[in-house]
Amino acid sequence: IAAAVTRPGGAAAVREHFFGRRRRETSALVENGKHAGQIRRDLDTELIIDLVFGPVIFRLFNGLGPLDAHQARALAPVAVGAISGDTERPAPSPPASP
Repeated sequence: IAAAVTRPGGAAAVREHFFGRRRRETSALVENGKHAGQIRRDLDTELIIDLVFGPVIFRLFNGLGPLDAHQARALAPVAVGAISGDTERPAPSPPASP
């Protein structure tokens, strides 16, 4: 991962070898969700992937560790509410602190 910052072509290598397959697989899941009406069709697939995984990657790259269970429970309804194909349902509130 450090090579992404320090070596020419490093970012492209990390993007393809570390994230590439994961993003392609996630993209297929998002597209399936769009076709099923579970995910808003007007949203860019790459943006959805960034929204869902950005907080996890940000924490790891900044030495904050993985999301704990409470953080994941708070983040999930916010992300799902933002991308949900169900426009009749209001965005859920995050759970109360333990």
